Amino acid sequence: MDKFKGRGSSKSLREGRLGGAGLSQVPVAAIEQRLEPRYHADLNASLHSEQGLKSRCLLTNISLSGLQLQLSAAAVQQLMPVDCTHPLHQPVHFKIEFQVPTSQCLDSPVSIDCGMIYCRRHNTSEFILGAKFIHFYHSGDLVLKDYIETNGVAF
Repeated sequence: MDKFKGRGSSKSLREGRLGGAGLSQVPVAAIEQRLEPRYHADLNASLHSEQGLKSRCLLTNISLSGLQLQLSAAAVQQLMPVDCTHPLHQPVHFKIEFQVPTSQCLDSPVSIDCGMIYCRRHNTSEFILGAKFIHFYHSGDLVLKDYIETNGVAF
């Protein structure tokens, strides 16, 4: 133990371990939460809010269980409007649509209902959003699996 009395060593903090009384000492966004490995992506996507608003975004990484998006402050505002009556501590849901090359087709469409896990500022005008998959449309899970198997570059 060191100066973080009862919380584990600073080494365990740097390595992302849990310390002390089982409380996490690493920010939630720093802990890998995906069930599947991540793959690099650079795909244009359309994000559809629960209010029916559509925004363009960039899909920067993906797995079989979730994704990460880069989006504008305006898109975040559409997704989580200030006057929204969305219940606290409930994930914000949205639909994401994009196209991927697969072994069968150059532009296979994928549509997925997602639940937001985190949203943080990336720079002065853009945010990074992480989400888990809730529901795939039209065999999108098979399309995504094919894309990852044929084009995926793991982290």
